[in-house]
Amino acid sequence: MSRQHEYPTVLLAKGIISPELHYGVFARNWWFQKASKNKQTRFAQQLIIPYRLHMRVSCELNGENFIISIVQNTTSPFEPGFVCTCNETSTEISESASTAITTLYQKIFGKKTEYSGPVIMGFYNDQIIEKLMQDITFFPIYLKIQSFLVVVSNIGYSKNNGCCGAGNGFTSSLLTKFQGKYSFISQQIKNNTCILRIYHGSKIVAQYEDKTPTGVWKKCGINKKFDGNDLFGITHPTIQAILQNPPQNKILRICMPDEWNNFEILQKAFDRHIKPRKIGTTVLLNWQSFFIDWLSQESTIIQIPKTLQNIYPVDYQLQHKELCAWKAMLIACGCTNVTPFEKKKSDIEFWSRALDPTADKETLLNLYNAGLICLGNNSPIIIDKSIDFWKSFKCALDNNKRGIDGKIRILSIIAEKFRYDDLRENLRVGSSSINLACKHARINGPGAPAIVKPKRKICRMSEIKEREFQLFFQDKSNVTMSSYKVDPKTNLPILYLQDQKKALWTKFEEIYPNGMKKTSFMARLADCSHLKYREDLGGLCLICNDYGFEAFQNLIAIARSTFNDKKVLDGVISRIEKLRMHMKRNFERKLVINQNGTVSHDECINHCLLYAFGECNYYHTSRCADCDELFVFFDFLNTCVSSEQKTNLDQIKEQLKYYLSHQARKVYLNTQFKSSLAQLDEDGAIIVADYKMRILPKSARETKEQFFGKRGWTLHTILIFTKKMEQN
Repeated sequence: MSRQHEYPTVLLAKGIISPELHYGVFARNWWFQKASKNKQTRFAQQLIIPYRLHMRVSCELNGENFIISIVQNTTSPFEPGFVCTCNETSTEISESASTAITTLYQKIFGKKTEYSGPVIMGFYNDQIIEKLMQDITFFPIYLKIQSFLVVVSNIGYSKNNGCCGAGNGFTSSLLTKFQGKYSFISQQIKNNTCILRIYHGSKIVAQYEDKTPTGVWKKCGINKKFDGNDLFGITHPTIQAILQNPPQNKILRICMPDEWNNFEILQKAFDRHIKPRKIGTTVLLNWQSFFIDWLSQESTIIQIPKTLQNIYPVDYQLQHKELCAWKAMLIACGCTNVTPFEKKKSDIEFWSRALDPTADKETLLNLYNAGLICLGNNSPIIIDKSIDFWKSFKCALDNNKRGIDGKIRILSIIAEKFRYDDLRENLRVGSSSINLACKHARINGPGAPAIVKPKRKICRMSEIKEREFQLFFQDKSNVTMSSYKVDPKTNLPILYLQDQKKALWTKFEEIYPNGMKKTSFMARLADCSHLKYREDLGGLCLICNDYGFEAFQNLIAIARSTFNDKKVLDGVISRIEKLRMHMKRNFERKLVINQNGTVSHDECINHCLLYAFGECNYYHTSRCADCDELFVFFDFLNTCVSSEQKTNLDQIKEQLKYYLSHQARKVYLNTQFKSSLAQLDEDGAIIVADYKMRILPKSARETKEQFFGKRGWTLHTILIFTKKMEQN
């Protein structure tokens, strides 16, 4: 392996080791693996360097000073975040040091140069590595087990054969697939129970518990061909060598008495043994003074719990679990229990800070044998009644019914005072029940009855705007009603849109400038199942079907049988499609009809309705090229088709001319209906009778093409329109 290029990196701040981050379930995110100098590539022989929280380094690149800081990621609190700063310009929190330094460098210099984050941070600098690895008592162990990389971030000991020597506190993790996604798996032994949690990101998606690692992995249902002890990493030779040789005490030593002046080291011991436990840390006056006073006195021996009482308020009574936590911290800080008598004789204990406590033990033993040690308790110790409390509270839960007025209300009394794990373990309740209880406590108060809130009914859209939407799609210039189809959900007739949604919105906005917004318009248009784009013209009327839809289909068929050259055929079909679009949509838009239903003279002879009705006495000075395309195109086809096809071509031409007149008549009649409707008063009525189909009683299941033109009962619809003056 080639030697990494060394940069002028300076360590500004060493940072701290956080027990929760560097030795928790997500510990693998906070350590960097670097091959050792013997160039071995196996994980067990790699050098492990910590990403210390609040660590800061400085490195000069291209004449500018870049500073990289390690912070806690805001989006993923259990992962490190990297921030790069140069000349008061900083990056956002990045997931890697390489991304942070490269992003800022490219932004400042405009180059595409990329840098390795670990190299810039000095992880290949022996002096910096030595400083970063100071005062670290335990390094996570990286194990290659089958295809998994298992990281053991904490060791716990026990004599449980089912766990192969691993006990409470043992923590490891691995990455594998769960429900089709790569997931983070945390494995812990806690309270003699193996707990397996599955994370997607920082969210727990599943949790399983059992007495053994093998049992908990069987419950999980994945990686069935592997043994649970192997996946925990317990059976690996490296871990077994540690478990088979446990230390005298199971508490990891963090410092020695000569290091008590370093508050950072003391804080680590405090965070590991006192802070995570549910004890009264908020009432502590100044816990550091306990160690400073002990270090400054001449005697190396103190009496517990008398001396501890000095860092608590005068009337505070120490509990048994608090004393156990402080004893664990004293062992981690290099102290030794030198009590010369058995615990059943007295609750008083003597502790020594001497590096070799043998002399202190002999002195106390001599004093005890001489009867010079008073065994009376100066401070009362409260017997732990937590078991009775949990039993009583669980009984209260069992005696209440389920729901917001029963178990949830009772659980809300203590839901916010205890951790989820404690509530699940002692009360046998689920996480969802605890979450509902916490919500109940925040809204109504702990144990209080639920507040009955009045239900509010809010209309998001005013009735006027809804009415405008309905009126717009009742206009026949915007939609065409099917002659017989209805929507099965709403029983409303199917309406075929005359234009695209964007064009309809533009028209709606012009008519109703103060109406609903575009988003609401498009959403309602999508939700209305009876508004559709027309599939073909067969469901509308016979004239549109025979003279509009089928005529163009026959015209395309003639073109395909006449022209063999693909380029020529594509050009002809393109002309047919443009002609079809003009006759179906664009021609209707060119016709001008007044609001009162009358027509006026148009200088274009193709668009003058007066001329079409034979009543125009004016001159016409222009023609429409799109309308004349009908005749020009048929003249072109007459010169190309065979003599057998000319008869069909002439018939199609007559059909399209009739269809063009039908389009003009339809627009005119639709406008007459709107004009008559506008002039309607409260004493009048408009009756519209519309032919629908013929019905044959014995063949009611025939297709729509077979309905038209048959003998039978004629079906019409009759609509009656009246007007209420008070509603306008």
